[in-house]
Amino acid sequence: MADQIKTPPVAAEAAAAADALVGTTVGRFAISRRLGAGGMGQVYGAEDTTLKRFVAIKRMAPQANSTEADRKRLLREAQRASALNHPNIGAMYDVVEHAGELWLVMEYVEGQTLRRRLHQPISREEFFAIASQCCEGLQAAHEKSIIHGDIKPENIMIAAGNRVKILDFGVARRAWKSNPNDATKSMETLSVTGGTPAYMAPEVLLQQPDDGRSDLFSIGLVFYEMLGGDQPFQSDSLATTVAKIVNLQPPELKNVPAPLATIIKRSIAKDPDRRYANANALLDDLRRVQQGGKPKRVPSASGALNGKRALAALVIALVAVAVALAYRPVRQWFRSSIANNASQSQPSALPQTKLLAVLPFIAPPTPTPNSPLWAKAW
Repeated sequence: MADQIKTPPVAAEAAAAADALVGTTVGRFAISRRLGAGGMGQVYGAEDTTLKRFVAIKRMAPQANSTEADRKRLLREAQRASALNHPNIGAMYDVVEHAGELWLVMEYVEGQTLRRRLHQPISREEFFAIASQCCEGLQAAHEKSIIHGDIKPENIMIAAGNRVKILDFGVARRAWKSNPNDATKSMETLSVTGGTPAYMAPEVLLQQPDDGRSDLFSIGLVFYEMLGGDQPFQSDSLATTVAKIVNLQPPELKNVPAPLATIIKRSIAKDPDRRYANANALLDDLRRVQQGGKPKRVPSASGALNGKRALAALVIALVAVAVALAYRPVRQWFRSSIANNASQSQPSALPQTKLLAVLPFIAPPTPTPNSPLWAKAW
């Protein structure tokens, strides 16, 4: 019998507090039920008493807008997301301030998350229908320079007729990106705000410049799961998850035609330059393969990031993770996040093997401020 996962006391208390808001009113919105919760906050279903429509309201977690800078960033991202108007993107209607908190008012989508849909096999025809719409939504956002930053099955809704809606566009962009020079602070913020490391691109985890291709890495992992693969990087350790994403290749997909497997492999290449240039290029190859053809261009080998720069960045990331996890609230969040993900997934979806990344110690020569080694390292 599979082990039962118990909800941590902190998570249980948070859930009880969230449920207590049902039946209350926030501004002109009458909250009727809680729809879900995650690291970024809780989501409620509510009636807009003025416009007479049912909406989804996200109550942002306190740490997401803990400072004035965070508050301004969140408002700015929400305003940018509200400019998106596409059938495959969940609409952002409004931002409401209530009792010192920020509440995002969004389109309510009737259906199920892709995570729940993954509990049953997905046919090849259904895969192409869902994957194509995901690409179309991503392209529409990227053309406006809006990166999602947290693409995962939980943020993709499947409505009637396999109509896709990508949720949380723009607002999922993590605040830690604004402080790339402070690795410890940044990784700690990543943990506390509830990012999803198992779906993050290597360059994001290593705090290197990123663009829309980081979303393509994430959606490539989603496609990988849709085609029958288990999430390849998820671990009960944040440090192990980071190490696996940067260094390990996912197992080959089984019973998937080679042209389609090639598309997935290119989407999740470690090096962003080896991925598709944009979502339209990915969509074009998906349509070619759907019609019985082959991808337009076969990708080059997608090995781990090359060079001492990647190794140094990995060391920094792992040290930052270790420091962050020494902070008690971060440990509590990570444990509750793992329990929440496990409860929404099939028991076989999480790898059971624990991996330990051990880096060899190499004593470097003593650098001087004018030496190339000093310049390269710092």
